[in-house]
Amino acid sequence: MRSRWVVAALVACLAICGSTLATATNTVTITVTIQSLGVSVDTSTWAIGAVSASQSLVKGTKIVVTNTGNVAEDFTLQQTAAADWTAGTTVADIAANKYVLAARLQVATPVAGDFVDGDVVTTSPQTCNGAKFGAGGSNVAAAGTADMWLLFKTPSSSTSTAEQTVVLTMGCAAH
Repeated sequence: MRSRWVVAALVACLAICGSTLATATNTVTITVTIQSLGVSVDTSTWAIGAVSASQSLVKGTKIVVTNTGNVAEDFTLQQTAAADWTAGTTVADIAANKYVLAARLQVATPVAGDFVDGDVVTTSPQTCNGAKFGAGGSNVAAAGTADMWLLFKTPSSSTSTAEQTVVLTMGCAAH
């Protein structure tokens, strides 16, 4: 009888304690996407043509800049100066053989007076930060766009009458 008592106690104990001996599991799913950065422009040429010295020219149509990456980006701008001219570093910095290229990333069409020293594109890369080049080129969402407007101020005089080429390079960095 005692063995039945032990067996009954053991069965009761297993019935009561069995749930505490069982284990529960759960899972965590991990997903990863590799960051991709990219930028494109819808216009690759601004053919100004022959103009007089000391002219301020605003490109009449916007250039749409697109974030082709998969994360938010800050656009960067840099220029390669013309062969016979020097790039100015402020909006008023024109002189003999010295021109100014400036850019604003904003929705509204600017006039020449809207461009400030912070909009001047130099020969070193510069990042849009909400103040530099206007508010439109910073923290641009993946697949998002910004409207870019350009100002070109011709030198006060030039020793060369040959066509000059200035290259504006757009880049990007993760925001």
